[in-house]
Amino acid sequence: MDISASEPLNLNNMKIMFIVTIDTEMDKSLSWNVSVNETFNSVLYGIPDTYTPLFDEFGVKPTYLLSSEVINHQGCIRVLKNINNCELGTHLHGELVEPEGIKGSLSNISITDMECSYSKEIEYKKLKNLTVLFKEKLGYLPTSFRAGRFGAGDNTIPSLERLGYLVDSSVTPGVDWNYPEGRANYIMAREQPYFPSKDNLLNEGSTKILEVPVSITTSKFRKPCYSAMETIRFPLANHMVDRIFPAHWLRPSCTNASEMIQVITKLVKFYQRNKVVVLNMMFHSMEIIPCASPYTKNEEESHAFLERIRMVFKYCLANNITFVKMSDLYSMFITRN
Repeated sequence: MDISASEPLNLNNMKIMFIVTIDTEMDKSLSWNVSVNETFNSVLYGIPDTYTPLFDEFGVKPTYLLSSEVINHQGCIRVLKNINNCELGTHLHGELVEPEGIKGSLSNISITDMECSYSKEIEYKKLKNLTVLFKEKLGYLPTSFRAGRFGAGDNTIPSLERLGYLVDSSVTPGVDWNYPEGRANYIMAREQPYFPSKDNLLNEGSTKILEVPVSITTSKFRKPCYSAMETIRFPLANHMVDRIFPAHWLRPSCTNASEMIQVITKLVKFYQRNKVVVLNMMFHSMEIIPCASPYTKNEEESHAFLERIRMVFKYCLANNITFVKMSDLYSMFITRN
């Protein structure tokens, strides 16, 4: 892709902040089940040998959101402690954390729980145990969080606030995660950071947790179509709307470089009156390892995944976009709340 041919940004007096948020977990498989041998190659080797040199080349300050099995792995913690210019936060896959956590081998299991399906008490206890574990292994409290499978609910923000967090990034605007295990419906969600209310994750309110949505753009027809389908309860409605009006993510796993740059330009143009516009790229740590996720099945696909990221970073540098850590955003927005 020729970056010079891409549409340049008209920044005026706007500041554009770019964060890279990485769900950091043990290796999976092509089916998303846990790897048979329960390996951690993406953390032990992918982060120091591949991700870090790329981020350092462009001055990117990634935020690694750590699942409990990574925090419990001594080798992973040793590697992560030695990575400079990054932030470490937490990432809850609830079935891996007490109470009611899985005991014994994780080999080849499917991790499918949705945080929003837990009772208020159970969710808080799981978040507290994850936070305490992070503090025990790393020596300080985390301030950034994302729910596994983006499965946050209305109880998530108050729990995070009680535990001292500052920033959450579970919301995926325009996407409805409707699973048998639970539903997190973000169709009507905001696209830029906001402080949610205490009883509704999607409404702006008085909590001190900054919600930083993943950067996703959709057609203006997507929301009304979803609303109509929801009203008439039409079977397979979500799949139909997704096919006709797809969501475009700032996510190199499933979006090419040209499409990601279009996401950037669309968001910057739409929010051009804002003093600060935030762009939030997300992916999983294991996507750099062939066969450790459904997204990179071989070395060629792994290389292409990295090149898509590289092209976006080049575009950012060419347009004076600033790379920051996830928690760095908090001070930019708390003074305006």
